[in-house]
Amino acid sequence: PLVRLSLHHVAPPPSSLATMVSHTWRGRRGWRCNGRNVAATFALLCFSTRTSDSNFSLLPDRAVGLRAGPPPRSGSIARRQQLWRRCKSDCAELFSEWPPELNWLQVADDASIEAAGNATVLPIFPLSGIEWPGSEVQLNIIDPAYRRMYDDLLASGARRFVVPFTRSLPGGRVRYAEMLAEDRRLHEIGTVLQLDDLKEVSGQTGDAVKYVAKHSVRGRARLVRLLNPSALFKTDERGNKIDYLRAEVVLLDDADDSDEEAFNSSSLASQLDASWKELYSLAEEVDEPRFGGREAISDWVARLSTWDLAQLWQQLQLAVRASREQKRVLGDVKSWLESREEGDWSDPSLLDASSLPEDLREALYRSQQGVPSLGPDFWEPLLAIVASEDALGRGRLLVRMAEEEVRLMRTRSALKDALG
Repeated sequence: PLVRLSLHHVAPPPSSLATMVSHTWRGRRGWRCNGRNVAATFALLCFSTRTSDSNFSLLPDRAVGLRAGPPPRSGSIARRQQLWRRCKSDCAELFSEWPPELNWLQVADDASIEAAGNATVLPIFPLSGIEWPGSEVQLNIIDPAYRRMYDDLLASGARRFVVPFTRSLPGGRVRYAEMLAEDRRLHEIGTVLQLDDLKEVSGQTGDAVKYVAKHSVRGRARLVRLLNPSALFKTDERGNKIDYLRAEVVLLDDADDSDEEAFNSSSLASQLDASWKELYSLAEEVDEPRFGGREAISDWVARLSTWDLAQLWQQLQLAVRASREQKRVLGDVKSWLESREEGDWSDPSLLDASSLPEDLREALYRSQQGVPSLGPDFWEPLLAIVASEDALGRGRLLVRMAEEEVRLMRTRSALKDALG
């Protein structure tokens, strides 16, 4: 071990000590052994309500560079609480899982149930994307189910509904009857959309689209219980949904501006600024999509909310994934062409796409449309931001995601230098 721990207890150690030591040291992927993390970790293990009865000393190898010896004793509850908060903050990354664990509601084709008398019930409009608080959203309303939902919203005057994330079929259609069982689930936390404007366009679209609806995203809600889950399974002869989902929800309070101020004044803001700027430089080296410039990054981090920063990050990552997928597909096409003996394929403009294998042709079409394949590795960290309790939590996740991308980009840059 890099650090040898010596515990000297007058009283028996806390019962959770062995469990926490095991959890801390057992195969933590991406864990960095540095003085702050080690010291804070063992402070977490050893500070208890009986601090005066406990003492510990760290006996580090020289390479680690920790200061050996016991920590200062704390004689007051307030001081112990202060040390606990500081240690907990220092160890937040050490004890965190990556990607973070998410809570889902599994959906089955079950019978409808009645809502509790005091429950808040709202319509649910699952989408295979994230609508961020503070943004504006436009939706084209096609399905009979959602035409009915908007009619009901207008009749009731409520104008609010919840958009949770779900997996979908290719093309974005949510049809649970046609989807794998493991994909039939809703993220527990959705965003609340407020209907601002509704325009009927059935005459202009031949009734293909009934409404064009504009919304503002006003906070979040937690899904508690689905009242009519079968609505996600029932379709008409054309495959269009005929009823919309309703659920008991708890509206979350996201209106505290001091929450965002806490992020702006924390070290997380400066870490995010530095990581995004390094990403900008690395993206220049490998010719990939990037933010608008270093000055713009500093302005965004200082001025925008963590919700806005998360949306910017998602937009950048979508562009990066689309660019990488296009390069990968073009490389596959080139390899396939080179494997063929007949014909001169040196000029790509002479390529007849119909001659490509079907899977390669479909991949080429998708890449040209700028629609990358997005799996759980893309969505789950973003959904963790949606579920975060406060701006500091969102900021911590944004920093972690940026640092992961920096490591990847450093590797890509090194490979480009090595391979030319």
